Amino acid sequence: AAAASTLVVGIAAATLAAGPELGTPNMTVILLVYGLASLLSMLFSGYETAFVSSSRLRLRVLAEEEKKGAPRAARMLRHFERPDQMLATILLGNNIANVTATISITLVMSTLFT
Repeated sequence: AAAASTLVVGIAAATLAAGPELGTPNMTVILLVYGLASLLSMLFSGYETAFVSSSRLRLRVLAEEEKKGAPRAARMLRHFERPDQMLATILLGNNIANVTATISITLVMSTLFT
């Protein structure tokens, strides 16, 4: 998915450089929004994977130790008390990022191919 995104952005950037009407500041902003939305989508997906695959027992042991990661483990354990709320927030953020990326790349492609 990341390679496809990079390819699409590369094609759009090369095409923008070729035509003066396509190289407007609005198009640059749209491509920046696309890049930011894609990065946010990756971040939310990583959060979701980490949350789902983390072990509650291991987090409890880490939270009880007096090490550097103990406060983070304790904070993560609080999120396990209401996993539905945490997952809903992550999925909502991911959906907003994906819709934003889709809308922005659709604007770019409709400008390029019409």
